[in-house]
Amino acid sequence: GAPLVKALPVNPTDPAVTGPDIFAKLVPMAAHEASSLYSEEKAKLLRDVMAKIEAKNEVLDQFMDSMQLDPETVDNLDMYNHIPPVLMEKCAALSVRPDTVRNLVQSMQVLSGVFTDVEASLKEIRDLLEEDEAQERKLQELLGRVPPAPASPPGLAEVSKECSKYLELHEKASFTNTELHRAMNLHLGNLRLLGGPLEQVRAALPTPTLSEDDKQVLQNLKRILAKVQEMRDQRMSLEQQLREMIQKDDITTSLVTTDRSEMKKLFEEQLKKYDQLKVYLEQNLAAQENVLKALTDANVKYAAVRKALAEVEHKWNTTVQTLVASYEAYEDLMKKSQEGKDFYTDLEGKAAKLLERARAACQASEAHRQQLLERWVRRETP
Repeated sequence: GAPLVKALPVNPTDPAVTGPDIFAKLVPMAAHEASSLYSEEKAKLLRDVMAKIEAKNEVLDQFMDSMQLDPETVDNLDMYNHIPPVLMEKCAALSVRPDTVRNLVQSMQVLSGVFTDVEASLKEIRDLLEEDEAQERKLQELLGRVPPAPASPPGLAEVSKECSKYLELHEKASFTNTELHRAMNLHLGNLRLLGGPLEQVRAALPTPTLSEDDKQVLQNLKRILAKVQEMRDQRMSLEQQLREMIQKDDITTSLVTTDRSEMKKLFEEQLKKYDQLKVYLEQNLAAQENVLKALTDANVKYAAVRKALAEVEHKWNTTVQTLVASYEAYEDLMKKSQEGKDFYTDLEGKAAKLLERARAACQASEAHRQQLLERWVRRETP
Protein backbone atom coordinates (compact mmCIF):
# COMPACT_ATOMS: atom_id res chain seq x y z
CA GLY A 1 0.00 0.00 0.00
CA ALA A 2 0.94 3.72 -0.17
CA PRO A 3 3.09 5.17 2.74
CA LEU A 4 0.98 7.25 5.13
CA VAL A 5 3.88 9.48 6.33
CA LYS A 6 6.48 11.06 4.07
CA ALA A 7 9.97 11.02 5.67
CA LEU A 8 11.72 14.44 5.98
CA PRO A 9 15.52 14.85 5.94
CA VAL A 10 16.94 15.86 9.38
CA ASN A 11 19.84 18.34 9.77
CA PRO A 12 21.55 17.58 13.12
CA THR A 13 23.12 21.05 13.26
CA ASP A 14 19.86 22.91 12.75
CA PRO A 15 19.05 24.84 15.98
CA ALA A 16 15.34 24.55 15.10
CA VAL A 17 15.67 20.78 15.37
CA THR A 18 18.27 20.24 18.10
CA GLY A 19 18.12 23.54 19.97
CA PRO A 20 21.09 25.92 20.56
CA ASP A 21 24.58 24.52 20.24
CA ILE A 22 25.80 24.01 23.80
CA PHE A 23 29.41 23.84 22.58
CA ALA A 24 29.26 27.08 20.61
CA LYS A 25 30.87 29.09 23.44
CA LEU A 26 33.62 26.64 24.19
CA VAL A 27 37.04 28.21 23.70
CA PRO A 28 39.97 26.06 22.66
CA MET A 29 42.50 25.42 25.43
CA ALA A 30 45.26 27.09 23.40
CA ALA A 31 43.22 30.30 23.30
CA HIS A 32 42.78 30.12 27.10
CA GLU A 33 46.51 29.77 27.59
CA ALA A 34 47.19 32.67 25.24
CA SER A 35 44.61 34.80 27.09
CA SER A 36 46.44 34.10 30.36
CA LEU A 37 49.71 35.17 28.77
CA TYR A 38 48.07 38.38 27.54
CA SER A 39 46.71 39.04 31.06
CA GLU A 40 50.28 38.72 32.33
CA GLU A 41 51.44 41.29 29.79
CA LYS A 42 48.68 43.68 30.95
CA ALA A 43 49.57 43.09 34.60
CA LYS A 44 53.24 43.81 33.87
CA LEU A 45 52.28 47.01 32.06
CA LEU A 46 50.16 48.10 35.05
CA ARG A 47 52.92 47.24 37.54
CA ASP A 48 55.48 49.26 35.59
CA VAL A 49 53.17 52.28 35.38
CA MET A 50 52.12 52.03 39.06
CA ALA A 51 55.76 51.82 40.20
CA LYS A 52 56.44 55.15 38.48
CA ILE A 53 53.23 56.72 39.85
CA GLU A 54 53.91 55.57 43.42
CA ALA A 55 57.51 56.80 43.32
CA LYS A 56 56.37 60.25 42.19
CA ASN A 57 53.50 60.30 44.70
CA GLU A 58 55.88 59.53 47.55
CA VAL A 59 58.14 62.42 46.55
CA LEU A 60 55.11 64.70 46.22
CA ASP A 61 53.63 63.71 49.60
CA GLN A 62 56.94 64.18 51.42
CA PHE A 63 57.46 67.54 49.75
CA MET A 64 53.97 68.79 50.63
CA ASP A 65 54.33 67.58 54.22
CA SER A 66 57.59 69.49 54.58
CA MET A 67 56.00 72.64 53.13
CA GLN A 68 53.05 72.48 55.57
CA LEU A 69 50.86 74.26 53.07
CA ASP A 70 47.15 73.51 53.24
CA PRO A 71 45.42 74.99 50.18
CA GLU A 72 42.22 75.36 52.23
CA THR A 73 43.80 77.54 54.94
CA VAL A 74 46.82 79.06 53.24
CA ASP A 75 45.50 82.56 53.91
CA ASN A 76 42.40 82.25 56.15
CA LEU A 77 41.38 85.72 54.93
CA ASP A 78 37.70 84.81 54.79
CA MET A 79 37.77 84.11 58.53
CA TYR A 80 38.17 87.83 59.25
CA ASN A 81 34.96 88.76 57.41
CA HIS A 82 32.76 87.11 60.04
CA ILE A 83 32.22 87.13 63.77
CA PRO A 84 32.95 83.56 64.95
CA PRO A 85 29.88 81.55 66.13
CA VAL A 86 31.17 81.35 69.71
CA LEU A 87 31.13 85.18 69.91
CA MET A 88 27.80 85.48 68.12
CA GLU A 89 26.36 83.21 70.78
CA LYS A 90 27.61 85.51 73.58
CA CYS A 91 26.36 88.64 71.78
CA ALA A 92 22.93 87.05 71.38
CA ALA A 93 22.84 86.09 75.07
CA LEU A 94 23.69 89.66 76.14
CA SER A 95 21.17 91.19 73.73
CA VAL A 96 18.33 89.64 75.74
CA ARG A 97 19.93 90.88 78.99
CA PRO A 98 20.55 94.57 78.26
CA ASP A 99 20.99 95.44 81.96
CA THR A 100 24.03 93.20 82.37
CA VAL A 101 26.66 95.94 82.53
CA ARG A 102 24.48 98.30 84.58
CA ASN A 103 23.71 95.56 87.11
CA LEU A 104 27.40 94.75 87.50
CA VAL A 105 28.39 98.40 87.91
CA GLN A 106 25.62 99.03 90.46
CA SER A 107 26.53 95.91 92.40
CA MET A 108 30.17 96.99 92.58
CA GLN A 109 29.18 100.56 93.57
CA VAL A 110 27.10 99.23 96.46
CA LEU A 111 30.05 97.07 97.51
CA SER A 112 32.37 100.09 97.36
CA GLY A 113 29.95 102.11 99.48
CA VAL A 114 29.71 99.48 102.23
CA PHE A 115 33.48 98.95 102.07
CA THR A 116 34.06 102.70 102.60
CA ASP A 117 31.61 102.81 105.53
CA VAL A 118 33.38 99.92 107.26
CA GLU A 119 36.76 101.54 106.69
CA ALA A 120 35.51 104.84 108.14
CA SER A 121 34.05 103.16 111.24
CA LEU A 122 37.22 101.17 111.94
CA LYS A 123 39.37 104.29 111.44
CA GLU A 124 37.25 106.24 113.91
CA ILE A 125 37.52 103.42 116.47
CA ARG A 126 41.29 103.31 116.01
CA ASP A 127 41.53 107.12 116.35
CA LEU A 128 39.49 107.01 119.56
CA LEU A 129 41.73 104.30 121.01
CA GLU A 130 44.92 106.17 120.03
CA GLU A 131 43.60 109.40 121.53
CA ASP A 132 42.71 107.56 124.73
CA GLU A 133 46.23 106.08 124.91
CA ALA A 134 47.75 109.54 124.40
CA GLN A 135 45.62 111.01 127.20
CA GLU A 136 46.54 108.06 129.42
CA ARG A 137 50.27 108.68 128.85
CA LYS A 138 49.89 112.40 129.66
CA LEU A 139 48.17 111.56 132.91
CA GLN A 140 50.89 109.04 133.85
CA GLU A 141 53.59 111.64 133.18
CA LEU A 142 51.76 114.16 135.32
CA LEU A 143 51.06 111.81 138.20
CA GLY A 144 54.45 110.14 138.17
CA ARG A 145 55.02 107.03 140.23
CA VAL A 146 53.17 108.27 143.32
CA PRO A 147 50.41 107.41 143.78
CA PRO A 148 50.12 104.40 141.41
CA ALA A 149 47.33 104.99 138.92
CA PRO A 150 44.48 102.48 138.94
CA ALA A 151 43.95 100.51 135.70
CA SER A 152 41.71 102.03 133.03
CA PRO A 153 38.21 100.58 132.54
CA PRO A 154 38.26 96.99 131.14
CA GLY A 155 35.85 97.89 128.27
CA LEU A 156 38.61 99.58 126.26
CA ALA A 157 40.80 96.46 126.19
CA GLU A 158 37.93 94.42 124.75
CA VAL A 159 37.17 97.12 122.17
CA SER A 160 40.84 97.23 121.16
CA LYS A 161 41.01 93.45 120.80
CA GLU A 162 37.82 93.32 118.75
CA CYS A 163 38.93 96.25 116.60
CA SER A 164 42.19 94.44 115.79
CA LYS A 165 40.19 91.38 114.73
CA TYR A 166 37.92 93.46 112.45
CA LEU A 167 40.89 95.32 110.98
CA GLU A 168 42.53 92.00 110.10
CA LEU A 169 39.33 90.78 108.42
CA HIS A 170 39.02 94.08 106.59
CA GLU A 171 42.63 93.95 105.41
CA LYS A 172 42.22 90.46 103.96
CA ALA A 173 38.91 91.34 102.32
CA SER A 174 40.38 94.60 101.04
CA PHE A 175 42.81 92.67 98.83
CA THR A 176 39.94 90.55 97.48
CA ASN A 177 37.87 93.68 96.92
CA THR A 178 40.71 95.36 95.01
CA GLU A 179 41.15 92.24 92.86
CA LEU A 180 37.40 92.14 92.22
CA HIS A 181 37.37 95.78 91.06
CA ARG A 182 40.42 95.15 88.87
CA ALA A 183 38.66 92.15 87.29
CA MET A 184 35.49 94.17 86.78
CA ASN A 185 37.39 96.98 85.06
CA LEU A 186 39.15 94.39 82.92
CA HIS A 187 35.89 92.79 81.75
CA LEU A 188 33.52 95.77 81.77
CA GLY A 189 34.71 97.19 78.45
CA ASN A 190 34.46 93.78 76.80
CA LEU A 191 30.95 93.23 78.16
CA ARG A 192 29.88 96.64 76.81
CA LEU A 193 31.39 95.70 73.46
CA LEU A 194 29.59 92.32 73.34
CA GLY A 195 26.31 93.97 74.28
CA GLY A 196 26.69 96.66 71.60
CA PRO A 197 26.29 96.66 67.79
CA LEU A 198 27.81 93.69 65.94
CA GLU A 199 29.74 96.07 63.65
CA GLN A 200 31.73 97.24 66.68
CA VAL A 201 32.45 93.65 67.71
CA ARG A 202 33.74 92.88 64.22
CA ALA A 203 35.81 96.08 64.20
CA ALA A 204 37.41 95.08 67.52
CA LEU A 205 38.76 91.85 66.03
CA PRO A 206 42.21 92.18 64.42
CA THR A 207 42.39 91.90 60.62
CA PRO A 208 45.42 91.50 58.36
CA THR A 209 46.55 94.38 56.18
CA LEU A 210 48.19 93.06 53.02
CA SER A 211 49.95 95.20 50.43
CA GLU A 212 49.29 94.66 46.73
CA ASP A 213 52.61 92.80 46.49
CA ASP A 214 51.57 90.56 49.40
CA LYS A 215 48.27 89.80 47.69
CA GLN A 216 50.11 88.99 44.47
CA VAL A 217 52.45 86.60 46.32
CA LEU A 218 49.45 84.94 47.94
CA GLN A 219 47.55 84.57 44.67
CA ASN A 220 50.60 83.08 42.96
CA LEU A 221 51.04 80.54 45.75
CA LYS A 222 47.37 79.56 45.63
CA ARG A 223 47.55 79.23 41.85
CA ILE A 224 50.50 76.83 42.09
CA LEU A 225 48.84 74.86 44.90
CA ALA A 226 45.82 74.53 42.63
CA LYS A 227 48.20 73.22 39.93
CA VAL A 228 49.50 70.61 42.38
CA GLN A 229 45.96 69.48 43.12
CA GLU A 230 45.10 69.46 39.41
CA MET A 231 48.18 67.29 38.77
CA ARG A 232 47.13 64.88 41.54
CA ASP A 233 43.55 64.67 40.26
CA GLN A 234 44.64 64.11 36.66
CA ARG A 235 47.08 61.41 37.78
CA MET A 236 44.37 59.58 39.72
CA SER A 237 41.97 59.89 36.79
CA LEU A 238 44.49 58.51 34.29
CA GLU A 239 45.36 55.66 36.65
CA GLN A 240 41.67 54.84 37.04
CA GLN A 241 41.15 54.92 33.26
CA LEU A 242 44.12 52.59 32.78
CA ARG A 243 42.82 50.10 35.37
CA GLU A 244 39.33 50.09 33.85
CA MET A 245 40.70 49.73 30.33
CA ILE A 246 42.88 46.78 31.37
CA GLN A 247 39.96 45.14 33.18
CA LYS A 248 37.68 45.41 30.15
CA ASP A 249 40.37 44.37 27.65
CA ASP A 250 39.38 40.85 26.52
CA ILE A 251 40.93 39.60 23.23
CA THR A 252 39.85 35.96 23.61
CA THR A 253 37.77 36.13 20.42
CA SER A 254 40.77 37.31 18.40
CA LEU A 255 42.98 34.65 19.98
CA VAL A 256 40.71 31.82 18.79
CA THR A 257 41.33 32.76 15.17
CA THR A 258 45.00 33.59 15.53
CA ASP A 259 47.77 31.16 14.82
CA ARG A 260 50.20 30.45 17.68
CA SER A 261 53.09 31.86 15.66
CA GLU A 262 51.21 35.19 15.36
CA MET A 263 50.41 35.52 19.07
CA LYS A 264 53.39 37.71 19.99
CA LYS A 265 52.62 40.08 17.14
CA LEU A 266 48.93 40.20 18.19
CA PHE A 267 49.92 41.01 21.79
CA GLU A 268 52.14 43.85 20.62
CA GLU A 269 49.37 45.23 18.43
CA GLN A 270 46.78 44.99 21.21
CA LEU A 271 49.02 46.58 23.84
CA LYS A 272 49.49 49.63 21.61
CA LYS A 273 46.00 50.76 22.63
CA TYR A 274 47.52 51.77 26.00
CA ASP A 275 50.22 53.96 24.46
CA GLN A 276 48.17 57.17 24.50
CA LEU A 277 47.26 56.82 28.18
CA LYS A 278 50.88 56.01 29.03
CA VAL A 279 52.03 59.15 27.20
CA TYR A 280 49.57 61.28 29.19
CA LEU A 281 50.77 59.70 32.44
CA GLU A 282 54.43 60.21 31.53
CA GLN A 283 53.72 63.88 30.80
CA ASN A 284 51.91 64.23 34.12
CA LEU A 285 54.78 62.64 36.05
CA ALA A 286 57.40 64.66 34.19
CA ALA A 287 55.58 67.92 35.01
CA GLN A 288 55.93 67.30 38.76
CA GLU A 289 59.53 68.50 38.98
CA ASN A 290 58.72 71.88 37.42
CA VAL A 291 55.56 72.30 39.50
CA LEU A 292 57.43 71.62 42.75
CA LYS A 293 60.24 73.99 41.76
CA ALA A 294 57.68 76.73 41.11
CA LEU A 295 56.03 75.95 44.47
CA THR A 296 59.39 76.17 46.27
CA ASP A 297 60.05 79.62 44.79
CA ALA A 298 56.52 80.79 45.60
CA ASN A 299 56.83 79.52 49.18
CA VAL A 300 60.08 81.43 49.74
CA LYS A 301 58.33 84.66 48.71
CA TYR A 302 55.33 83.72 50.86
CA ALA A 303 57.39 83.33 54.08
CA ALA A 304 57.03 86.98 55.20
CA VAL A 305 53.31 87.03 54.38
CA ARG A 306 52.84 83.74 56.19
CA LYS A 307 54.52 85.12 59.33
CA ALA A 308 52.38 88.28 59.27
CA LEU A 309 49.19 86.25 58.79
CA ALA A 310 50.15 83.88 61.61
CA GLU A 311 50.69 86.83 63.97
CA VAL A 312 47.31 88.37 63.10
CA GLU A 313 45.60 85.00 63.48
CA HIS A 314 47.18 84.60 66.93
CA LYS A 315 45.96 88.08 67.95
CA TRP A 316 42.52 87.33 66.52
CA ASN A 317 42.25 84.07 68.48
CA THR A 318 43.49 85.76 71.67
CA THR A 319 40.94 88.58 71.29
CA VAL A 320 38.10 86.11 70.74
CA GLN A 321 39.18 84.09 73.79
CA THR A 322 39.43 87.27 75.90
CA LEU A 323 35.92 88.40 74.91
CA VAL A 324 34.49 84.95 75.64
CA ALA A 325 36.31 84.93 79.00
CA SER A 326 34.76 88.31 79.88
CA TYR A 327 31.29 86.99 79.15
CA GLU A 328 31.91 83.89 81.23
CA ALA A 329 33.38 86.02 84.06
CA TYR A 330 30.17 88.06 84.41
CA GLU A 331 28.25 85.55 86.52
CA ASP A 332 31.30 84.98 88.69
CA LEU A 333 31.79 88.73 89.20
CA MET A 334 28.14 89.18 90.17
CA LYS A 335 28.36 86.27 92.60
CA LYS A 336 31.56 87.55 94.19
CA SER A 337 30.32 91.14 94.43
CA GLN A 338 27.17 89.85 96.18
CA GLU A 339 29.32 87.80 98.56
CA GLY A 340 31.44 90.92 99.16
CA LYS A 341 28.33 93.01 99.90
CA ASP A 342 27.03 90.36 102.31
CA PHE A 343 30.41 90.17 104.07
CA TYR A 344 30.83 93.95 104.40
CA THR A 345 27.21 94.55 105.38
CA ASP A 346 27.73 92.11 108.25
CA LEU A 347 31.08 93.71 109.13
CA GLU A 348 29.56 97.18 108.89
CA GLY A 349 26.91 96.23 111.46
CA LYS A 350 29.54 94.87 113.83
CA ALA A 351 31.84 97.88 113.30
CA ALA A 352 28.99 100.32 113.96
CA LYS A 353 28.17 98.58 117.27
CA LEU A 354 31.85 98.47 118.18
CA LEU A 355 32.15 102.21 117.45
CA GLU A 356 29.33 102.92 119.90
CA ARG A 357 31.06 100.77 122.51
CA ALA A 358 34.38 102.52 121.81
CA ARG A 359 32.82 105.95 122.30
CA ALA A 360 31.20 104.86 125.53
CA ALA A 361 34.41 103.21 126.79
CA CYS A 362 36.51 106.26 125.91
CA GLN A 363 34.05 108.53 127.70
CA ALA A 364 34.23 106.28 130.77
CA SER A 365 38.02 106.26 130.54
CA GLU A 366 38.13 110.05 130.29
CA ALA A 367 35.81 110.36 133.29
CA HIS A 368 38.08 107.98 135.20
CA ARG A 369 41.13 110.11 134.36
CA GLN A 370 39.33 113.25 135.49
CA GLN A 371 38.63 111.65 138.86
CA LEU A 372 42.28 110.71 139.29
CA LEU A 373 43.41 114.17 138.27
CA GLU A 374 41.04 115.89 140.67
CA ARG A 375 42.15 113.58 143.49
CA TRP A 376 45.81 114.31 142.70
CA VAL A 377 45.19 118.07 142.57
CA ARG A 378 43.46 118.03 145.97
CA ARG A 379 46.33 116.10 147.48
CA GLU A 380 49.01 118.30 145.95
CA THR A 381 47.28 121.55 146.96
CA PRO A 382 48.49 122.67 150.44
